[in-house]
Amino acid sequence: MGHYRRVAETGAPAFGTTTVPTVNGDPFTYAFAIFPLSTGGDSVAQFIALEDYGDFEPRLSSSLGDPAPWQDQQARAAALAASKK
Repeated sequence: MGHYRRVAETGAPAFGTTTVPTVNGDPFTYAFAIFPLSTGGDSVAQFIALEDYGDFEPRLSSSLGDPAPWQDQQARAAALAASKK
């Protein structure tokens, strides 16, 4: 919420990364961008926000089958590397 507050106060977009805990408590890092929008005046009325979760993550889309349980990032990277061999 702090990023949104800063964008609302300054009127400038914000870009960065953030880490949040998954339901299992593992860290999950993603990139984001928040763009302010106005209704014609100087004040920010709403936002458009984008989030980039990185490489294709089938567990984030239920339309692709059963989502895999959340894992820490090192375990996911090791599993991905092993699957490519």
